[in-house]
Amino acid sequence: MKSVTLYVLPACPYCEHAKQYLTTHAIPYREVVVTSEHALTELHSLGSDSVPTLVVENKVMRGFNENRLKRWLELT
Repeated sequence: MKSVTLYVLPACPYCEHAKQYLTTHAIPYREVVVTSEHALTELHSLGSDSVPTLVVENKVMRGFNENRLKRWLELT
């Protein structure tokens, strides 16, 4: 399985949707809550300033797109 990192903020409904999708499909992921300067710097280093941001291997997805995620994880 490819490595997946999900950048989120608390109480973000779009982030919750992404987390629910990953959990429901048993896709392991590392969650980074963007509430510290370090996490924000990490997010900016990816070229993103919004959440949710998903990173699959070296690909960065701003927002959540189920079809793109399936392709990136080779689930289709």
